[in-house]
Amino acid sequence: MQKTNEVNDDENTQIEVDTYAEEQSGRFRRSGIFFLKVSFFFVVLFALFMFGLSLMLSISVDAIENIQNKMDQINSWLMFVRWLMITVVITYWIEINTWLAKHKSWSKAHLNRVVNGRWSALGVFVFIEAIFIQRIHEPVITFFINLFS
Repeated sequence: MQKTNEVNDDENTQIEVDTYAEEQSGRFRRSGIFFLKVSFFFVVLFALFMFGLSLMLSISVDAIENIQNKMDQINSWLMFVRWLMITVVITYWIEINTWLAKHKSWSKAHLNRVVNGRWSALGVFVFIEAIFIQRIHEPVITFFINLFS
């Protein structure tokens, strides 16, 4: 009687070990794919960095100033295009996320959370535009620096 219990315990332990091994191999496979994706990202990033560095070294300063002047000339059009893209994304938010949910197999609860986050996303878009693109914080910082110096 005692021997059969030992056998059952060994079998249960073996089943637990096999299940654990399967779970871990799945994790390793997923982490391996993640590692490949991250490695690919950094290789592409390095290649773009080297490309940009080679362009900087090969282009004269006058050409860079001309590019800067042309960017200043089309700045208002670029701002219009950015705001148009933000408006289109917010307007078609439900359709875009419904399409993504269908193709990415999102659950209904996840889709509802994302759809209800439209105004939060608009806030993030406006914040990024105001701080990083328009740099509306710079006059305030300059004012305080001049005030205290």
